Amino acid sequence: MVFGTKLYDDTYSRFLRAGYVRYGTHAEVPAYANKVMLWPRIKRGTDLRQIYAIQRAVFRPALNEVFHQRGWTVVLDELHYICNSLRLDAEAAMFHHQGRSSRLTMVDGFQRPSHVPLVVYGSASHVFVWKTKQLDTDGRRLADFGGAERRELTENLMALEKFEFVYVDPVNLAPPVRSKMSL
Repeated sequence: MVFGTKLYDDTYSRFLRAGYVRYGTHAEVPAYANKVMLWPRIKRGTDLRQIYAIQRAVFRPALNEVFHQRGWTVVLDELHYICNSLRLDAEAAMFHHQGRSSRLTMVDGFQRPSHVPLVVYGSASHVFVWKTKQLDTDGRRLADFGGAERRELTENLMALEKFEFVYVDPVNLAPPVRSKMSL
């Protein structure tokens, strides 16, 4: 289940073209559905506070249901926004802290590693980092949990080119690995 937080987004459109079905609320999702995108329908011109309220009202019960249904792969795009703007940090923490015991697979997207709640790093099995402009702050946060030495991680991040990323293995505490996406 993909939680769509942006009002309009090409990434979400690609999910739809890949066979995902858009639902405005979790109540609309049929039992045993697959390839679900929970993406609230919000009219143009809606006040920002109302957008927050609508998204919070859709996502909070959906997160609760998915947690108890078990077995989902959950994509939380813009985790910082979900935690801070929508104030769903307690729900996100529960997912990351106890998600494995509920057979949940978590995929989080975020712009700044330094803005992500620490509980996410404590439960991460794999971390992929693309180019960042805040090397000092992001490198420090990533090195804190990933087993990589900060200097080595920073050097890898600084050397990244287009479509390259650094893989950090927090489980085995292995050195960072620089790689390139194949398109």
